Amino acid sequence: TANQEYIFRGIPNDGDYSHTVTAGNDFLTGNPYPSALDAAQFITDNLSVIDGTLYFWEQFTTNNSHILADYQGGHAIYNLMGMGMPATADASGLTSGLGTASIPAPEQYIPVGQGFFVTIQNSGSVVFNNRQRFFARESLGESVFFKTDKKTNKTIEEDIRTKIWFAFTKTDTFTKFIGLGYDSNATYNYDNGYDALSYDQLRNDISWSLNNKALIIQALPEINTKDV
Repeated sequence: TANQEYIFRGIPNDGDYSHTVTAGNDFLTGNPYPSALDAAQFITDNLSVIDGTLYFWEQFTTNNSHILADYQGGHAIYNLMGMGMPATADASGLTSGLGTASIPAPEQYIPVGQGFFVTIQNSGSVVFNNRQRFFARESLGESVFFKTDKKTNKTIEEDIRTKIWFAFTKTDTFTKFIGLGYDSNATYNYDNGYDALSYDQLRNDISWSLNNKALIIQALPEINTKDV
């Protein structure tokens, strides 16, 4: 029938949760609460353990295989610079096609049940707590769920930091975005939480280069006309 009844038994997650992690690994976790999760607060609470960037896997609607090597998808990115980057189509030359990214870039608020990867820099614990919870609606575009196709109970502060997006388009194939942002907490070195490493390997690509690292988001302390 058009309607289906489901029975939920148990208590929705609430309070503190902790996961032991080991340096040198990527850790798959997700929002455990029946409410949105503030990505900025989560990163801040865990910055002594993680590198400060969240990676959201998007499996493109054109994907038609259960074989990992044939997956069509990419990782969307978010960090403390507040520059959400959409997933980029896989350009590995798959015979089944390159895929299409249709979901917008992630926002600050992570919806219920959304998973994401974090890179573990220091062994310790990844923690969740009620301070990270937020009331934000997917229907109003305040949070983005990556598995399928502004009113809040807290004040969303206006972000007045200068941000610049650049796009590299490979004709009729894909568009890759990179970001340049300015924040007084950033430096000209690699800054956890503000600079974001490239996560996907593309045959034709664009990125920032810093200390032999490829970045998707680069954060600098202030605009300087002498920068190249």
